[in-house]
Amino acid sequence: MSRKGYIGLETELRQRKIFREDEEVDRSFLWRKAREDKSGNITNTETAEVAEKIDDLLDKKKRGEFISSGSNDVLTTALGSQEPYGRVRGVGGFVKPQVYFKTPRKKRELVSKALAENFKE
Repeated sequence: MSRKGYIGLETELRQRKIFREDEEVDRSFLWRKAREDKSGNITNTETAEVAEKIDDLLDKKKRGEFISSGSNDVLTTALGSQEPYGRVRGVGGFVKPQVYFKTPRKKRELVSKALAENFKE
């Protein structure tokens, strides 16, 4: 990918008419494309295995056999690990999980005075 990053890769795929302008690009597809060389091959065997899992899960998702919810999507399932705290893989820098996965923030809860007094004791 060099300096273009995931956003540049997505733009390039749209220019080559692989995706329509209004179509959402799955981050697992971008992750896979970022690891291919110019001829479209993945040289690392471990990465190639994950890419095969991604292809299989994307097919299952199209058929309705795999349902993703929140951060449990195709990429996290194929990699077998949860998203690291504070960032999202396959999207680009400075994207927080709360923004990408649209998870609500936990609101503060008020503690009653009686409970606070019991805690002090």
